[in-house]
Amino acid sequence: MEKPAHKPEFPPILDQGFHTLTPKEVMELCVTAFPDSTIRADIMAGLTTILERIEVLEMVCEIWLDGSFTTQKIEPDDVDFIVFAPMSMLEVESPELNDFIHWMNENEDEPKKLFRCHTQIVFEGATSEYANDVISETRAHYRSIFGFSVATHEPKGIVVLNLTEAEGVEEAKSDGGSEI
Repeated sequence: MEKPAHKPEFPPILDQGFHTLTPKEVMELCVTAFPDSTIRADIMAGLTTILERIEVLEMVCEIWLDGSFTTQKIEPDDVDFIVFAPMSMLEVESPELNDFIHWMNENEDEPKKLFRCHTQIVFEGATSEYANDVISETRAHYRSIFGFSVATHEPKGIVVLNLTEAEGVEEAKSDGGSEI
């Protein structure tokens, strides 16, 4: 029997474009708005745990959210997210930060297994023009993936968490997120 080409898709929660939200607003939009879901709160708890770790490590970054968590699917599979962080984070001498970066990018995809979060970190702000061109292409690539449906290529919204200040993480935790 032949497998379908794509999983069934559900309408996006947000219209086309970038939507900068706090973790608390993501909780309201992606969890509270779906009272019949048995899994959305767990996905948010996993996301909140990772956001708390980012806050503890003092990572300045921008995060884009995607995946069935950002659609109207009552029981989403996961949340996909990409972290854009400055290249200078790689210069910080911190075993904890290095371990976290490895954990977020590793091939075994432990964040997905533990928290239903499919993750990737991209570092920006390289000193070479070539590296910056590649990074710019990477950002454009993720915009094309996150900003359009897989099957129909219809535009959809991208949730942006700007963690230059990790505001809202504590509020999301108090509204159902988990402890580290």
